Amino acid sequence: MTSLDRYQQLMRRSLQRIRERERREEENDDENDFVSGTRHDSRPGQTHAAGAYRRRTNPVYSFKVTCLGGPDHTNVSPMLIRRLNKCGLGSRKIVISRNDSVINFQKKIKELFPKLEHINFDFHQAKIRDRHRLEPVNFNSLKDLKAKVKFTLYVKPAQDIINNAEEQRVPVEQVQLILVAPEATNSSSHRRGRGRARARYPTTSNVRETATTIYHTAGTPTVLFRSSSEPSSAEQDMTEQQQSTPLIPQSLMDITRDLAADGSNTNSIYEDIPEVGLFGDIGQTECTENFRQMLKDHKDSFIKNDAEDPLLMEVRRESILEDALAVISVSQEDLNSQLRIAFSGEEGVDLGGLRREFWSLFLYKITNSIYVTGKPGRQTFQENFVARKKNIFFHLGQLTALSIIQDGPGLPIFSDIVTDYILLGKPCILNVDDLPDGLKDIIVMMQDCTSDTTLQNLYSGMFDEAVDAGFIIPTTAFKKNHVNILQAALLERQIGKCQNELEQFIKGLDTHQVLSLLRQDRNIASGRTLFSGRVKPLTANAVRNHLKFNYSNGNEALDQRTTGQGFLTFLQATKGTSTVVNGIRIGPKEVLMWLTGSTSIPAIGFHKQIDVCFGTSTFVNTCALALTLKVQPQLSPADAVEHYTEIIINSQTFTQD
Repeated sequence: MTSLDRYQQLMRRSLQRIRERERREEENDDENDFVSGTRHDSRPGQTHAAGAYRRRTNPVYSFKVTCLGGPDHTNVSPMLIRRLNKCGLGSRKIVISRNDSVINFQKKIKELFPKLEHINFDFHQAKIRDRHRLEPVNFNSLKDLKAKVKFTLYVKPAQDIINNAEEQRVPVEQVQLILVAPEATNSSSHRRGRGRARARYPTTSNVRETATTIYHTAGTPTVLFRSSSEPSSAEQDMTEQQQSTPLIPQSLMDITRDLAADGSNTNSIYEDIPEVGLFGDIGQTECTENFRQMLKDHKDSFIKNDAEDPLLMEVRRESILEDALAVISVSQEDLNSQLRIAFSGEEGVDLGGLRREFWSLFLYKITNSIYVTGKPGRQTFQENFVARKKNIFFHLGQLTALSIIQDGPGLPIFSDIVTDYILLGKPCILNVDDLPDGLKDIIVMMQDCTSDTTLQNLYSGMFDEAVDAGFIIPTTAFKKNHVNILQAALLERQIGKCQNELEQFIKGLDTHQVLSLLRQDRNIASGRTLFSGRVKPLTANAVRNHLKFNYSNGNEALDQRTTGQGFLTFLQATKGTSTVVNGIRIGPKEVLMWLTGSTSIPAIGFHKQIDVCFGTSTFVNTCALALTLKVQPQLSPADAVEHYTEIIINSQTFTQD
């Protein structure tokens, strides 16, 4: 080949590539729907681009078409498509030349769906972002249609083309006159035709039983011939009874959609309303001293009392949750050691006070984190795929187990239904207070409602929340006896939407067999105080019971008792508004935090009472659980309240996060 021939060949190939690129640009950027002409391999020595020039000699369009059952359809769904397929309608594929006319396109549709032969119809497409709502499609050419419809093209007839009998059963007449018995299914010819036979002649167990009554064997186990005699009257009645029995009955979802689509429909759904759990308030018990002693004994069985090799957890106050999760994830072999807390940038040795302060801050951080959701005191876990893959909820369970047996309060943030699931594995009492305030108000109004119209209007306003909870009842069919099951569905949704996260948390909570101990029948009532967000608030009397005043003998005792009485007056004032300064309120919880480092009494309790001594200045030792008061007998009761309020506000309790 000369240089000139080679040059001409390269020019021809370049021209072919340009033409090929132009063709691709005309295909509306949809190569999946474009069906090319017959492809062929290039000849030896010929490049792929050179062979591509002779492809697509007859370019065509490909459409996916679905025929609906009538003009009443306003939305589409996968279940509707499955029902249409059972009735001989449903999805089909049309391949038509790009130069063909719209009239021929309509003829092809009638060939695919013979029921449309004498019926007018129009075309629609589904709006995916609008709950698959159908909207009309107007077009003048196939190119225009291809540009407007990117997915399925829906054909909506002007009248119903499906009757109930046709939808629910398959006529016996569609069965072949010669049936092949099971013994013949191993032949090669039968295997080749098995797929085609299924497509043309749908069979069911009912049809097979009916058909075998009018066929007999002809001396061979492979072929059945039709009997010459007609079936008896009893056999005829049995055949008609089998035909009248629906092979695939409509589900509750199917009937619900039909009723919701037609507001004037007087049909009703199945009235078999299942029983739901008990409703009410299980109440809230207090942690008993016997239960606390049991936790202490359990701690001694699993935690080593070795001060030389503790589980050191050094955390930053502003990132206490993230730091704690990071440390616990790499300390799986050290969980039997005693926990020691150190705050970054701060001096101090943890002899119990820093540990109690850590658990209080941890509880505050988790309540306001991305891992939980819901109103305060009625929270549940937030569904979080990424956190679950990182085992975050497992490590939260481990930290909660350590909190219960090492001077922490547990995790008292959950709603009643979540608390029941943790301790019992299932809901016990369904409390309407666990619902968000808006949904709770609607449920209460439904229970007091006497008019069906008002009841249905209330249900319509929360329809999306009900469907999200798996409660699918059309608005026109909603009655007063549905209110309880709707309430149960909304409550159990708190568990269902985060069940994977809860199971991971429960698995971590059984660290040191803590959960196994709490699930014992005698411990469940007290165990609720470790998880329920409805923990009874700390009272001034509870703080007073943890104080032990140590008075001197002699002349100093009188002044010390006067000073102690001033402090008790301040403690009593925390129940009201006398201890509010600049918008900051000092209550019993803040006083306990100042004295012990904890905003609540730990699950295992304090190791001793808080000693109150007297000296020349006021200071507190949270680790040793000791308070020293400056002797000031001249303070009046009002001055004492103001004095101790300012001391606590200016302490580390409020000056550091």
